[in-house]
Amino acid sequence: MSDKANSKYRQNHFRSGIALVWTAIVLLVLILFVGLALDSAKVYLAANQLQNAADAAALAGAQIVTAGNNTNTRQRAYDLASANYYVDGSSVLLNKDRDIAIGLYFPQRTDPTRRFEPTDVNANAVKVVPKCITGQANPPVSLNFGPILRILPPFVGIDNANVDANAIAVSIGGKGAGLIVLDPHGAPGLELDGTTTTLMVNNGAIQVNSLGGVGPGKNDASVWNSAGSNITAQEIDICGALDTYKGTIPDEPPVFFGVPYMPDPLRNLVPPPSSSWGPDLSPIDPHNGKRLPLTSGHYGPGYYSAGISGSGDLTLDAGIYILDGAGLQIGGNGNFTALSVMFYITGSGSVNLTGTGNLTITEFNDSSSIYNGMAIFQDRENYNDATIKGTNAMNLTGTLYFPKNHVNLSGSSISLGIQLIAWTLKVGGGGSNTDLIINYDGRNFTPGFTSFLVE
Repeated sequence: MSDKANSKYRQNHFRSGIALVWTAIVLLVLILFVGLALDSAKVYLAANQLQNAADAAALAGAQIVTAGNNTNTRQRAYDLASANYYVDGSSVLLNKDRDIAIGLYFPQRTDPTRRFEPTDVNANAVKVVPKCITGQANPPVSLNFGPILRILPPFVGIDNANVDANAIAVSIGGKGAGLIVLDPHGAPGLELDGTTTTLMVNNGAIQVNSLGGVGPGKNDASVWNSAGSNITAQEIDICGALDTYKGTIPDEPPVFFGVPYMPDPLRNLVPPPSSSWGPDLSPIDPHNGKRLPLTSGHYGPGYYSAGISGSGDLTLDAGIYILDGAGLQIGGNGNFTALSVMFYITGSGSVNLTGTGNLTITEFNDSSSIYNGMAIFQDRENYNDATIKGTNAMNLTGTLYFPKNHVNLSGSSISLGIQLIAWTLKVGGGGSNTDLIINYDGRNFTPGFTSFLVE
């Protein structure tokens, strides 16, 4: 072989060796990228499986959280999480104390970090945070190719990856409503007006069925809350959307929008049949023979065609009073006492309680009667507004039922029964100091609730 041919052979042989080296390097890099992709996919899959477990556990806990048994709530969340698996085939385990939190969720708060507050009192939400982390209930996700990096200094091998998830679910509508505003198109359905208005529903929620007004010039607010007004309740549930809320959204209690419509819980309660009203007990004016409303004295239950228009001292015995004419009008500074009664307002009657004297109405107490627990029932065919303006001398108990009526409430320190159901409602007005207090006891509870994920 000539010198020229030999030199050409050596040059080509050298190039062939370099190609093999580069091929090996490229293959190794490709293997590492494939390994990285497979490990990343494994971590991504684990994260999704962990999130699914968190979602399921939070929803399971939220379905029973309003019952108030926090031990059962945590156990149910734990059981649903452990029924899920992640990539290594292990159940998703939770630490019941650290990974499951029970609390209150405030969706109206603009700061996301303040929306969930851990508490065992009147809780409405469950937060679940499963973790695949060293030292936690679940070990970190082991990697298949991460450790191989050790053979390629200066890379450091990665044996596993930490993964966690977070889910919050809430339950609404499962606590019972001490105040129900029925009108689906009220504009607004519930209005708070006054510089120092306080609406307080103890041990219950507020349900507002209003979706807002429709048409030009309509106030499209489901709830109007003027500056200075304050609401206390376990939660406020409003059928309308967020953009139909005008005024100030209170920082608390929890305010939920777009909730399901709540049917009138007393819609099947029938009024007393006219045949049972009995004789007309309204006094007769001896001069003209006309029926007169009750103004003072001591009377028993029955039918009063002229109603009650009392300004003096008036005492009523236990029973059911059917009132037409004036309806129930209590003014002046006389003392009005009606214990274990129900007032059924029919015909042209209305309710106007504005007296400054001691005014006490306690609910009808007869467990054998369908009206047990009722105090005022305004006929569904009677659309007259009702007005209640009282002082701390006013004490009402029982259910106050105004199914087709607008109700105006004002005064100071009013104890306003156990439950109030109205078509629309205005609290306050005229700059008055209004404290409306409803001490709900769980009556007329509408079964059903809605649980959903919020985070």
